[in-house]
Amino acid sequence: MHLCKEYLIVGSAMEAIENTQTFEPDIILMDISMSEMNGLEGARRIRKLSLAKLPFIVGMSGFIDEKTRRATREFGMDAFLGKPFTHPQLIANLEMTEGFAVSA
Repeated sequence: MHLCKEYLIVGSAMEAIENTQTFEPDIILMDISMSEMNGLEGARRIRKLSLAKLPFIVGMSGFIDEKTRRATREFGMDAFLGKPFTHPQLIANLEMTEGFAVSA
Protein backbone atom coordinates (compact mmCIF):
# COMPACT_ATOMS: atom_id res chain seq x y z
CA MET A 1 0.00 0.00 0.00
CA HIS A 2 1.39 3.39 -0.98
CA LEU A 3 0.32 6.57 0.79
CA CYS A 4 2.07 8.97 -1.56
CA LYS A 5 4.27 9.13 -4.63
CA GLU A 6 6.66 11.73 -3.30
CA TYR A 7 7.52 12.86 0.21
CA LEU A 8 10.05 14.90 2.10
CA ILE A 9 11.18 14.38 5.68
CA VAL A 10 12.56 17.37 7.59
CA GLY A 11 13.85 17.70 11.13
CA SER A 12 12.35 20.95 12.37
CA ALA A 13 9.43 23.34 12.03
CA MET A 14 11.74 25.90 10.41
CA GLU A 15 12.79 23.36 7.77
CA ALA A 16 9.11 22.56 7.16
CA ILE A 17 8.36 26.25 6.58
CA GLU A 18 11.32 26.68 4.23
CA ASN A 19 10.58 23.51 2.24
CA THR A 20 6.84 24.17 1.99
CA GLN A 21 7.61 27.10 -0.27
CA THR A 22 9.56 24.99 -2.78
CA PHE A 23 8.24 21.44 -2.31
CA GLU A 24 4.57 22.53 -2.16
CA PRO A 25 3.24 19.55 -0.19
CA ASP A 26 -0.41 18.53 -0.22
CA ILE A 27 -0.13 17.18 3.33
CA ILE A 28 2.14 18.00 6.28
CA LEU A 29 2.43 15.74 9.31
CA MET A 30 3.88 17.96 12.03
CA ASP A 31 4.83 17.05 15.57
CA ILE A 32 3.68 19.68 18.02
CA SER A 33 6.58 19.28 20.49
CA MET A 34 9.83 20.23 18.77
CA SER A 35 12.85 22.17 19.93
CA GLU A 36 13.60 25.70 18.70
CA MET A 37 10.09 26.22 17.27
CA ASN A 38 7.11 24.03 18.08
CA GLY A 39 4.79 22.61 15.45
CA LEU A 40 1.97 24.99 16.38
CA GLU A 41 4.09 28.03 15.51
CA GLY A 42 5.34 26.23 12.40
CA ALA A 43 1.75 25.68 11.24
CA ARG A 44 0.85 29.30 11.97
CA ARG A 45 3.76 30.50 9.83
CA ILE A 46 2.95 28.10 7.00
CA ARG A 47 -0.61 29.46 6.94
CA LYS A 48 0.82 32.97 6.44
CA LEU A 49 2.83 31.96 3.34
CA SER A 50 1.64 32.98 -0.11
CA LEU A 51 1.05 29.54 -1.57
CA ALA A 52 -0.95 28.49 -4.62
CA LYS A 53 -2.59 25.75 -2.53
CA LEU A 54 -2.60 25.47 1.24
CA PRO A 55 -1.39 22.12 2.55
CA PHE A 56 -3.52 19.96 4.84
CA ILE A 57 -1.68 20.02 8.18
CA VAL A 58 -2.02 17.19 10.69
CA GLY A 59 -0.70 17.97 14.17
CA MET A 60 0.66 15.04 16.17
CA SER A 61 1.30 14.87 19.90
CA GLY A 62 1.50 12.53 22.86
CA PHE A 63 -0.50 15.15 24.76
CA ILE A 64 -4.07 14.27 23.80
CA ASP A 65 -5.99 16.61 26.08
CA GLU A 66 -8.62 19.08 24.84
CA LYS A 67 -6.26 22.05 25.33
CA THR A 68 -3.80 20.55 22.83
CA ARG A 69 -6.54 19.68 20.35
CA ARG A 70 -7.95 23.20 20.58
CA ALA A 71 -4.49 24.72 20.07
CA THR A 72 -4.01 22.75 16.85
CA ARG A 73 -7.16 24.33 15.42
CA GLU A 74 -6.26 27.80 16.68
CA PHE A 75 -2.84 27.65 15.02
CA GLY A 76 -4.26 26.52 11.65
CA MET A 77 -3.87 22.75 11.71
CA ASP A 78 -6.62 20.81 9.95
CA ALA A 79 -6.54 17.61 12.00
CA PHE A 80 -5.00 16.07 15.11
CA LEU A 81 -3.50 12.64 15.79
CA GLY A 82 -2.72 11.56 19.33
CA LYS A 83 0.45 9.47 19.66
CA PRO A 84 0.83 6.63 19.45
CA PHE A 85 -1.58 6.22 16.54
CA THR A 86 -2.45 3.32 14.29
CA HIS A 87 -2.17 3.07 10.53
CA PRO A 88 -6.00 3.18 10.15
CA GLN A 89 -6.13 6.35 12.28
CA LEU A 90 -3.49 7.97 10.05
CA ILE A 91 -5.40 6.98 6.90
CA ALA A 92 -8.69 8.31 8.34
CA ASN A 93 -7.06 11.70 8.96
CA LEU A 94 -5.43 11.83 5.54
CA GLU A 95 -8.69 10.90 3.81
CA MET A 96 -10.07 14.26 5.00
CA THR A 97 -7.76 15.97 2.53
CA GLU A 98 -9.05 16.76 -0.94
CA GLY A 99 -7.92 14.27 -3.56
CA PHE A 100 -6.28 11.82 -1.15
CA ALA A 101 -6.73 8.18 -2.02
CA VAL A 102 -4.92 5.04 -0.88
CA SER A 103 -3.50 3.02 -3.75
CA ALA A 104 -2.52 -0.65 -3.61
